[in-house]
Amino acid sequence: MILQALAKYYENLAEEGKVPKPGWCSAKVSYQINLSEEGDVKGISCLKTEEERGKKTVQVPQVFLVPEMVTRSSGVSANFLCDNAKYLLGISQETDEKSKKRAKECFDAARERHLSILAPGKSTMAKAVYLFLKSGILKKQWNIRKSEIIGKKLQMEAI
Repeated sequence: MILQALAKYYENLAEEGKVPKPGWCSAKVSYQINLSEEGDVKGISCLKTEEERGKKTVQVPQVFLVPEMVTRSSGVSANFLCDNAKYLLGISQETDEKSKKRAKECFDAARERHLSILAPGKSTMAKAVYLFLKSGILKKQWNIRKSEIIGKKLQMEAI
């Protein structure tokens, strides 16, 4: 009885938008990758907004409802559609070989997860993400955009 009442209460809160529905969560997102329909990177957009906090003005990520995110410790576990640059772009702030190898492992995990879920014919957006990740990080156009992305220092923030 109590469990059913709690489940019903949660469903009511979810309908009101006060809590995420099962399978979803709220995430702070700082940037978005803009893709063409062919999966090419068109640019990176900052989603942060400025807020007054005391005497300071700070940039704050926006909160979006995203597919449920995994809890990570030290393992490699990719999130679907919303993750940091190490997973979605294969880049890391550190430049040593160990960090580069880890970034590649993270990207490969994200790539496998997305390619297993997304089918290229389902929708224009799904096709764009599919083609972007299918092509891998060594695409010619990626090298052009890499300096732009690193310049924005978004390596550890959600994309």
